[in-house]
Amino acid sequence: MLIKDIINTIEKTSNLELRLPIGGDDEIDILSRDINSMLDKFKLTSKRLKESLDDIYYLAYHDSLTQLPNRLKAVKHIEELINAKRPFYAILLDIDNFKNINDMYGHDLGDAVLKFLSKKLQNNIKKNKFIARIGGDEFLIILENLSGTFQIQNIVNDIINLLSKPLHLKSDKLYIEASIGIAEFPKDGSTLKSLLKNVEIAMYECKKKKLKYQYFNPALNEKALTTLTLSNKLKQCIENNEFIIFYQPIYSLKENKVCSAEALVRLSLDNKIIPPNQFIPIARELGLLPEIDNFVLTNSIKQCKIWMDSGVENFSISINTSFKQIIDENFVEFIKDTITKFTFSLRM
Repeated sequence: MLIKDIINTIEKTSNLELRLPIGGDDEIDILSRDINSMLDKFKLTSKRLKESLDDIYYLAYHDSLTQLPNRLKAVKHIEELINAKRPFYAILLDIDNFKNINDMYGHDLGDAVLKFLSKKLQNNIKKNKFIARIGGDEFLIILENLSGTFQIQNIVNDIINLLSKPLHLKSDKLYIEASIGIAEFPKDGSTLKSLLKNVEIAMYECKKKKLKYQYFNPALNEKALTTLTLSNKLKQCIENNEFIIFYQPIYSLKENKVCSAEALVRLSLDNKIIPPNQFIPIARELGLLPEIDNFVLTNSIKQCKIWMDSGVENFSISINTSFKQIIDENFVEFIKDTITKFTFSLRM
């Protein structure tokens, strides 16, 4: 093969193993040696570049702590399965109270728990698995080629049994619990977005009810939508002072008259009155109870002032206050300021 032909072949095929023939010490041979030396260096550089690109790819798609695939890789994997229309189950596992583990034992032990659990999951789930760490304390498991629901249930039971055993970390014996949500493609979601949303809904339902696991069903979606609607309405009501307060009269048999009232806060949604047992838990989760308490307190004092100015004497209003509001260091000052605002004194 002529030198020109070899160079053309290298250009076309990027085959860096080819070398120019050297038969002596003339000018052509010296040039060929120089070209071969350049090819050796280029091959080495190309190898290092490929290794660097492989490292970058690995870091981009893997969790640095557990070495499991990360959320980005999980999304890519799920999209490939969906595009290929291959049925699979998604299991979302969230470690309960993981923040408490970090706070009590330190982040080093928290990291050890995550690494230990990731290895256990990989060792205990044998076939057709894809396991990723997609958040601080969340693992996503994708399972394919399952012949029936009994197989997914067996795997879920294995995970539960795994979690029931203590983790032996140095001198500590630590018990961990987790909430597990399960969704199936395409039954529980035909797109990446809907499937991940629904498996998360199932997981949070499991956490809320303190169950071992929860399969997704459409009723959970409706419930989650109701919760979201109430959450948005609560925030809107706080911003616009739109809560409704009913004053339930308290009748004195001794005096034969209404002597006081209890302030009862309610929420109006789509021309319906929403009872407190439906929105107060959501307000508590969102941290909105102090704002609601302030609204009730302010408007009750205002209403009491109106009634007293109209001639009602010795009248009082009872107000329900959350524990979070009572321990607030500004609570007493808020009451004083509100009373001063309406320029009259109250018995507390």
